Amino acid sequence: MEQVMRRHGFKIVIGLLCVILGLFILLNATGKSNLPDQGKAPDFEFTNTAGEKVSMRDSEGKVRIVYFFFASCPDVCPMTNNLLREVQGKLKDKNMLGSDVVMHSITFDPKRDTEDKLKAYASGFQADKEGWKFLRGEEAYSRKVALDYGIGVQDDGKGGFIHQNYIFLVDQDGTIRQSYNGNDTELSADTIVKHMQELS
Repeated sequence: MEQVMRRHGFKIVIGLLCVILGLFILLNATGKSNLPDQGKAPDFEFTNTAGEKVSMRDSEGKVRIVYFFFASCPDVCPMTNNLLREVQGKLKDKNMLGSDVVMHSITFDPKRDTEDKLKAYASGFQADKEGWKFLRGEEAYSRKVALDYGIGVQDDGKGGFIHQNYIFLVDQDGTIRQSYNGNDTELSADTIVKHMQELS
């Protein structure tokens, strides 16, 4: 054994390094090594702007976006939904929207965000209903699901809400792989789409 190591030790070391390098490249090609497991995404069932039931289970096998907002929000919500509009455009260019990726924007203010109001709001962002679904449900349930995702919502006493502004990236198996701060001015549509491609 000693003689084998003396004669072929260098070749063995090179071979092992090649195997390790190959595994590293393979893992990074899938992207899964770069996006940590942040736990199982809570399931939900809401209705879309056509009154149809939509759940997380409906899009199993696809990469998902989950975002909580309210349509009367004067600042961060429209800014973040506009970012998702950019994401939608890039996904369409890559033929990924609907087939590989589904986005969910969920209101936690269903009393004011009626089906008609939500439909008009979605239209304002040119939302493609096949790949970007604007959803609503009962207020208590909506707030509970938001909280399950770690989004605290509090009435501000002036007809609005104080809330955390995060976008969640969920993989095909229903695991949260990234939480983006929607208030981060450095966050780009390119970054989100890149991560989606890594998971696809």
